[in-house]
Amino acid sequence: MAEHGARHAVVLRDFSYEERQGEEELAIERFLRAAPADIDIHVIPPSFIDAEDIADADLVISFGIKRYPDQVFERLVEHPRHVHVVQDWWEPQQPQSQWRNQVIESATRVIFTSPLHDERYVRLYQPKRIRSSIVPFPLSANDYAPARVELEGRSAVLWCLPWHPDYGNDIMIRWARQESQDVDAYGLAVPTGEISARVRGCGKIALDAAAPTFRQYDKFIYFPRTPVPFGFTFLLAYLLGLEVSYSGEIGCLSYVSAVDYGWPSSSMSVDDVIDESLGATDRFWEIVEEVVA
Repeated sequence: MAEHGARHAVVLRDFSYEERQGEEELAIERFLRAAPADIDIHVIPPSFIDAEDIADADLVISFGIKRYPDQVFERLVEHPRHVHVVQDWWEPQQPQSQWRNQVIESATRVIFTSPLHDERYVRLYQPKRIRSSIVPFPLSANDYAPARVELEGRSAVLWCLPWHPDYGNDIMIRWARQESQDVDAYGLAVPTGEISARVRGCGKIALDAAAPTFRQYDKFIYFPRTPVPFGFTFLLAYLLGLEVSYSGEIGCLSYVSAVDYGWPSSSMSVDDVIDESLGATDRFWEIVEEVVA
C-alpha cells in the first residue's frame, strides 16, 4: 500500500539484475533506485502479475516485457499513464511481438536509449503514432572511478558483450585468428575456458563492478553484427582509457552524429554524451513526472 499522497507505480520488466546481469537490467536497477520519494514502486515480474495490478496503478513503467501474458498487454495498452522504455529490439520472431506496435503507439511516452535506437526502431517497425524521448544509459561516476591499486596488465585484448551472433562473437573469433591476437572474452553466457586457439572465455562479468577487470587491458574490441541501442561497455572502455577498435553502429556514438539519425542536436562530443549519461536518472524521472502531472 502506498503512503498517503504517494503515487503508486507498477513496474514491469522481464528480468532483475540479479537474474540477468546485462546492460538493460543494470539500467533498470539504477533508474528505479533513483525514484522520487513520493512514487511508490511496485515491481511485478512476469510470473506473479495480475492484470488488475495494472488497472489500479496510478502509473505504469514498462521495460523489456516479452515474457508477460496477453492479459497484461490488454491492460497496458488501455492505461492512461504508461511510460514504455525500449532497451533493445523486438523482432517479429520474438515472444509477444504481436503487441509491440500497440504498446509503443498507446504509451503516454516512449523512451529510447540513443538517436540511433529511436530512428532505427521507428523505421524498422513503422508505428503509426509515437511520442518519444531519448535517455541514455544511466552512468555512475563509480563505474570509472580511479583505481586504488595498480593491477597487473594482460597482453590479450578485451571483448565484453553477450555471447550471441548479434553481438559478433563469431566476428571476434575470426578477428583474433586473422590478427594473430589473443582475446579474453567476458559477458552474459560467455563460456569459460578455451573457445578457439586465440580466444579464452572468461565467463560473465558484473557490469556495475567491471572497471577493475577492464583496467587490466590496453585494448578493447567491439564488432556487433546488429546496431547496438546504447553500448555501455564500449563507453566504459573509452572512459578507462583503453584503445577501442570497433565496427558497426553503436548507439552511444550516434549522439555525436545525431543529425544522421534525425535528432536535432549534432554538436555533442563524447564528453557531452558522458555528461548526459551521468544525468540520465534525473532526466528519466523528469519525463515520468510530465506523464503523471
